[in-house]
Amino acid sequence: MIVMLSSCGGGGNQQPLTPDNSNKTPLRKVTNTELAALIRTALLKRYGETGIQPPAVLAVDPAVEDADNFSSTNLQVAAVDEADRLKNDTDYLYVASASTSSVKAYKADSGQSTLISELTLDTNGAPIGGLYLDGGQLIALTGTDANYWDRWFDEQYWQQRSTQVFFLNSVMGQLAQQHKLLLDGQLISSRKVGSTLYLFTRYTPALPGLVDYPQTDAEVATNKAIIEASVLSDYLPSYSLDGSARGNAINPADCFTTQYSKQQSSNTSLISVIAIDLATDTPVPMGKCFLGDAESVYMSPESLYLATTKTYYENVSDVALYPATVTTDIHKFSLKGTAISYRGSAEVDGHLGWRQSQKAFRMDESKGVFRIITYLGDQPGTVASPARLTLLQEDRTTPDTLSILSQLPNAARPAPLGKPGEQIYGSRFIGDKGYLVTFRVTDPLYIIDLSDPSDPFIAGELEIDGYSDYLHPVGDNLLLGIGKDAVADNSNSGSGDGRGAWYQGVKVSLIDISDPQNPVEKEKMIIGKRGTETAVSRNHRAFTQLRQGTQLKVAIPVSLHDNDQPSANPSEFHAWKYNELYRFSVDIDTASITILPAIIPAPNPENSANNWPDERSAIIGDTVHYLQGDRFTSVTW
Repeated sequence: MIVMLSSCGGGGNQQPLTPDNSNKTPLRKVTNTELAALIRTALLKRYGETGIQPPAVLAVDPAVEDADNFSSTNLQVAAVDEADRLKNDTDYLYVASASTSSVKAYKADSGQSTLISELTLDTNGAPIGGLYLDGGQLIALTGTDANYWDRWFDEQYWQQRSTQVFFLNSVMGQLAQQHKLLLDGQLISSRKVGSTLYLFTRYTPALPGLVDYPQTDAEVATNKAIIEASVLSDYLPSYSLDGSARGNAINPADCFTTQYSKQQSSNTSLISVIAIDLATDTPVPMGKCFLGDAESVYMSPESLYLATTKTYYENVSDVALYPATVTTDIHKFSLKGTAISYRGSAEVDGHLGWRQSQKAFRMDESKGVFRIITYLGDQPGTVASPARLTLLQEDRTTPDTLSILSQLPNAARPAPLGKPGEQIYGSRFIGDKGYLVTFRVTDPLYIIDLSDPSDPFIAGELEIDGYSDYLHPVGDNLLLGIGKDAVADNSNSGSGDGRGAWYQGVKVSLIDISDPQNPVEKEKMIIGKRGTETAVSRNHRAFTQLRQGTQLKVAIPVSLHDNDQPSANPSEFHAWKYNELYRFSVDIDTASITILPAIIPAPNPENSANNWPDERSAIIGDTVHYLQGDRFTSVTW
């Protein structure tokens, strides 16, 4: 069974430190007639007036000991699986091809990997965006587009897009297709909990014959006639299974919208949450819908949170450029297999940071309390703090409401989370602690005590050179930071990459957090020089780990830039040498790092300066398998 849901909304104000539900912005169910009227009105605003111009399109210049002796996809939340181009078990490696619409299966042996089978999928040319492994079943997804953020506010872009879900069987590495599910709407994100797969898609209806951006009265009249003649089923996403059309993918009798008028604009998008029971033989969609937007998704095993801002922003190469004042809407749904229930909404000040790929890490849930870090920007008359922490919880007395339990900073605890001009880089919630990295010249790591949700506070702070994009827990007392080293810009301009410092090579930092009031950087490593990158900074799934006793084996792909010559100019970029897999072991007891020789594959077309963001690795037994493009280099650890 498949359950779909769609989403957005939010408005109001809040007060810190006291439970507050004045920011209540609940969703409500709408009738079929009302839903059709809302979408029809939005279409008339979008297509029924002259002079509407198309939007500008920017040029895009926690570690636990493994139960098995193999690594798996690195996850933000334990037990909430995420799609990636490499999946593996103890015997096989499965790869979504980087160059063709195919899935490949490799036999993993000691010190080597052997291609067993390759299955080409009928994707109509769409790339395979990620894989899931569920026992002997492999799920391949299409529909992703790495550049969709550049067109987020262009509704025309979201028309005529689809998501494909391929259900494959693997028997001794031999791949065979069982089903193909085609859904209207583009895939934005996905998760898997147990045997339930959740997909998040965005769909914008496109009525045949409509003139985009009409410029004459005749074109407006044509558009109005088409819209007035349309019916509800014309607006809803449909699906087909194994080539057979099955009708609308969502049930219009169980749909949501917001309760305040400012959301009833020209937005006609439906954000759908699709729950697929992987244990069934025939996936049949049913669903709910939510008229609006949802930019980011956070999931725990029990809950789903959708977050979005109503404020228009520009985006360049995964970096969102926000105005000074922004709010973020949050909607919570409880999950139990394919059963999805709306629980409440809230609005908080700020946005989820500039890096689109890191937004999910700004959110977390623990013991029913939702924690979110937002960025406020420069707001005259307020405490000079770039970041705000907000804790929310379902209000037991007021239905459909998330109440604010506390915020930080606040009047009683005014210390800022960061210094003026800094940005949020890495963030991570682990149990009753939050870890936040902001950066301008140095890397302030803030440790936030969340043990009392009504009164969070800064427990400790550590300033070190550089910054961390990604934070990873190692045991109970260590934190591994991966990001960039940095050198202060001492010139008269003081600009330094726009942040007062020049980025240098990749930095790996091991921090002792056993005493939250006095965190200590125990070890650090600098890999390469300016220009060096690691895929981990863009995608946490590129981080590979395998814990064996008190040792944590770690592998990260690195695009190494180093011309082997000293340079006195920190702004100078160094030449690319090759891509490599950097390996090290962390001794959890002694808080020390042992570096192993990097894996440098023999020269081949897959080892190029442009392929590094998609590189992955897996550790199976005593062998590490390094994936470049569709080629593995396998060596003994």
